[in-house]
Amino acid sequence: MEEVVPGLSDEERQVLSVEDSWWRSRIKKSDAIQATGMSSTHYYLVLNRALAKPAAELENPELVRRLKRLREKRGNERHNARVIRERGGNASGQNTVS
Repeated sequence: MEEVVPGLSDEERQVLSVEDSWWRSRIKKSDAIQATGMSSTHYYLVLNRALAKPAAELENPELVRRLKRLREKRGNERHNARVIRERGGNASGQNTVS
């Protein structure tokens, strides 16, 4: 029997379970989210809330660390893209303004 770590709600556990398994079932992530009965917005709010709790890392350390790495990577990519746009350049770093 799996030990339940206090500090995570049932909803947070459900979201972490989806994150851990949706890709193995060969369904689209959006379909897996919809199956939870949550809107996409609510799902991601719950996911971010869960990732902010130390209890999540205790419950599934590999998953939580991977999700945090992906979140940080995507945040960095968005930041870099914004900086490039503000400078009038493109992804190659070359200026597109003549």
